[in-house]
Amino acid sequence: ANSAVVYLGDNIYNQGMPPEGAYDRKIAEGRLNEQLDILKGYKGEKYMTPGNHDWIQGYKGGLAQVNREQAYAEHYLAQDSAQFSYTGDFLVPRDGCPGPYEIRLRDDLVMIALNSQWFITEQANRPFGDACGADNEQEVYAQLEEVIRRNKDKHILIVTHHPLFSDGIHGGYFTFADHVFPLSIVQKYAFLPLPIIGSIYPLARKYGGISQDLAYPAYQDYKQNLLALFSKYPNVVYANGHEHNLQYYDDLKSKAHFITSGSGCKTQHVKPGAGGTALFSDKEKGFARLNYYDDGQVWVEYFIPSDANHGQTARRVYRQRVYATLGRGAATASTTGPGGKVSKKEKGKQSKDDLETAAAKASGQPVGAPVVTSNIKRPDYKDSTVTVAVNPSYNQHGKFHNWLLGEHYRREWATPVAFPVLDIKTAEGGLIPYKTGGGKQTASLKVRNEDGYYYTIRGI
Repeated sequence: ANSAVVYLGDNIYNQGMPPEGAYDRKIAEGRLNEQLDILKGYKGEKYMTPGNHDWIQGYKGGLAQVNREQAYAEHYLAQDSAQFSYTGDFLVPRDGCPGPYEIRLRDDLVMIALNSQWFITEQANRPFGDACGADNEQEVYAQLEEVIRRNKDKHILIVTHHPLFSDGIHGGYFTFADHVFPLSIVQKYAFLPLPIIGSIYPLARKYGGISQDLAYPAYQDYKQNLLALFSKYPNVVYANGHEHNLQYYDDLKSKAHFITSGSGCKTQHVKPGAGGTALFSDKEKGFARLNYYDDGQVWVEYFIPSDANHGQTARRVYRQRVYATLGRGAATASTTGPGGKVSKKEKGKQSKDDLETAAAKASGQPVGAPVVTSNIKRPDYKDSTVTVAVNPSYNQHGKFHNWLLGEHYRREWATPVAFPVLDIKTAEGGLIPYKTGGGKQTASLKVRNEDGYYYTIRGI
């Protein structure tokens, strides 16, 4: 796709999509319809991620609210699929699951949707296990790393709701007025002065008392796991909503880049200018646009509604180069970036065309013809076995070690055993891998066949 639009959560204020017949159902539908109608006539890809208000903060019943929103939005788009260019899977990740939900926007650009509210919701109120392909957070992080690792030579864009950095109220920034009029934080015009005692609420939020704030323990765990993962891979951009303002960060430690674009319908204050840690911040309504150029450059732009035309047009208030990855193997000799500069293919790198030409010559076929592999005979693995010991080192310790820590099953783990060979091309009619699983101590591969049966292969 040449472009994509992503709504970054809190799509239905204030409590998500209520059941049909509820007194506020039509209000919720109207708020969602306004956002969906903007997409009429737009030919690019379009997605929406859930936020904490769609989940009613992760409380009981929140999952049902999210799933109702998903069903309603996609039914609304499907009713006029030609106008919306609707192709399915709009609210992602699906069914309240955590993700990662992988979307290939271009050959060199992969977008990954995460359901950040899932990570800070109590287990009783969120889906897990077979319904989502993950039993816990560590399995989700392992799956996310596998997606990023597999696409490490491409641009990676993470889209979700909760930020990892913030100079706004979710990051612990409150004004003097917030301490005097604390009720105005949750109700815009509740200016009841509560000096001294009014500081209890903002201080509680600053030091981790609210699940939606960065200082909250489960939120911190989510942040630290992602930053540790991002530090292993370049070219990661993380885009979120949640804060009702505009912010941009570069994190030198994780080498990732962070976009906050959460002021589509309301605004809240943010620490201004040099007083904060953001490279850019603005408390105005607006949105961010991320531009990926053919020469490997990535730029971010922030826009706010202009005073003219009742906000029907926007003006750019900030533009910043995020990073540049020049000399990619996929780059062509005549690509141009935002400044019109031409980049050349890096010496020593082979393009896809070079590799296909070499393969054709090696096979004796004309250049440009497909390489024929259908006449290659596959081995027959029926009744085949492989004999291997799971871990011979378990039984290589001395008597003192065994006396101190116990015999356990060291001999069994070090004993060679004949294991049958599983040929996934023929087993159960042919098995197709679709997801990796496992946490810190296990590894598994989830597969399915054409009849709709699902299996899990677990490493020993």
